[in-house]
Amino acid sequence: MNSEQTASPVDLSNLLAPVVVLDTNIIRSASEQSTPFQILRDLAHAHSVKVVIPKIVLEERRTQWRSRYAKQIDTAKQSLSILSTELTLSNLESLTSALAALEEIDIEAMSLNRYKNFVEGNGFSIREMTIDECEAAWTGYFSGGAPFKKLKNRADIPDAHILASVVEIAKTAPTLHFVAGDAAMYDAASEIEGINCHKTLEGLIETGEIQALRFELETEKKWQKVKPLVSDATIKELVAAHVLEHGSELLEWLEVRDSAIPEDNHTALVQSYGEAYAVSVGDVQDWGAGYLRCSATYSVEALLSFMVFRGDAFDVPDWVSVSLGDFENDHYFEAEGYHELIIQVPVSVKINMDALTSDDGDEVYEVAIEESEADVSLAESG
Repeated sequence: MNSEQTASPVDLSNLLAPVVVLDTNIIRSASEQSTPFQILRDLAHAHSVKVVIPKIVLEERRTQWRSRYAKQIDTAKQSLSILSTELTLSNLESLTSALAALEEIDIEAMSLNRYKNFVEGNGFSIREMTIDECEAAWTGYFSGGAPFKKLKNRADIPDAHILASVVEIAKTAPTLHFVAGDAAMYDAASEIEGINCHKTLEGLIETGEIQALRFELETEKKWQKVKPLVSDATIKELVAAHVLEHGSELLEWLEVRDSAIPEDNHTALVQSYGEAYAVSVGDVQDWGAGYLRCSATYSVEALLSFMVFRGDAFDVPDWVSVSLGDFENDHYFEAEGYHELIIQVPVSVKINMDALTSDDGDEVYEVAIEESEADVSLAESG
């Protein structure tokens, strides 16, 4: 497997989460066991953030891994060679086998495997180089623009490619955080609009945006622990009881539209209404972090008022009563009638997770009818 097979272009156009880009020195210096790195990895796995690493950053890091592996193998060979002077002939065969095994180690394959595990294991993505980014980097090389310290300074070519990638990512990312420990890279990126720069992972984690995402993630983790304590049956009972008590309130001065209403625009105004009845509750949906939602369907008897064209005054449904006016001067007459309304509406339930696991007497469930999403229609006449 080669490095191209472990990566794919990153499409950020539809990404809502903030994007974090890591520079080479951050990957080299930050321990994967450190608290800031683990926090970033958790956020990446939860899709709370998108951690993107320019490919050239990982290739630089892979070069460092290859160098380290080569030195470690050379050290092992030297140690075995020294040991050979102290061994008996019978033990030399084992030593020879060990040296042969060291010769067969594929450093390239080891570095590629480390490359793959680092990206996939931490939930990161790779940013492939594009033609535009290459052109931007080489334009800087010949002009001496940042991050080049001087005209045609070859040592800065990798940094130029990295900065060009960051600039391109910033064009489509909702929010971009660039973590760069190198002073020249940090200074160059800080001058570019739309890039929030940080010198350390600690600095990134301490930002308000990342702290808010951490809180959301911890809340979700907490919810997953207490979720088994909440049954769908309990939620449905709570929703049904709430609808029976408050479900009719959304009808106050509501305009109802239904083809069965004999008005020019098929609309009527609710004048009065009774209590909700015949409540049925649909499946409970888990929206995460202690927020649940389900659909409730129920009936309410209501008095509807509207205007009827005088030509239709004697051709209205049985439930409609028309107040006949002056046929010569009035084009429309007042009409009203009682009719069963069918209401379908989402109902949300917020769980107080602390109250759920304690006996302090606080309310555990907060139920609310989402009135703006209500669908109201006339029941079919039997």
